Amino acid sequence: MLQHCLDKLEHCNLEIILVIGAFANEIKDSLDKQYHIVENPRWSSGMGTSIALGMTALQKSDEAIMIMLADQPAITSSDVKQLLCNWSSNPEQICCSYSEPLVEGNKLQMHLTVPAIFPLQYFLELSNLDDNIGAKAILKRETEKLTHTVIPNTLININTTDDWDHWLQQLAAQHDILEDNHDEIYTQ
Repeated sequence: MLQHCLDKLEHCNLEIILVIGAFANEIKDSLDKQYHIVENPRWSSGMGTSIALGMTALQKSDEAIMIMLADQPAITSSDVKQLLCNWSSNPEQICCSYSEPLVEGNKLQMHLTVPAIFPLQYFLELSNLDDNIGAKAILKRETEKLTHTVIPNTLININTTDDWDHWLQQLAAQHDILEDNHDEIYTQ
């Protein structure tokens, strides 16, 4: 799944910094090319520790960072390119992904999430993250200072092998439906 996400980023002309934790050796052995890898020995402490550690790998000339998770395999290269394009029109603001509003309790909540691009002024805060909240707290706090890109694929989040198998079955079913429709159109 990780390689699947990395392959999509390859088409976006980005420097990739890969932060890994659990199963670090197995992950490194499974990659099909060399990446700038940062190992997080505190991975079990939460996503914030991985983001903070990844920030240490940035170059002094970097003006922004895109945070993307490997558990969102439905995100496409086109989704990432659209996010980059929207961010480039206002590079002083955070540009995050947005999917359809979700009902949480009795309130309609915007689903602001990663992938997200954070400009330089957020680097210190991202470097100091140290918990499982990750960058989501910044997105929730900065709603007046961010732009967003509609990316419905962010709702597909894979956390188990069962999730992965279910998603692949959905893709296969969609493919079959498209193929059936294609055949039907050309036989009429």
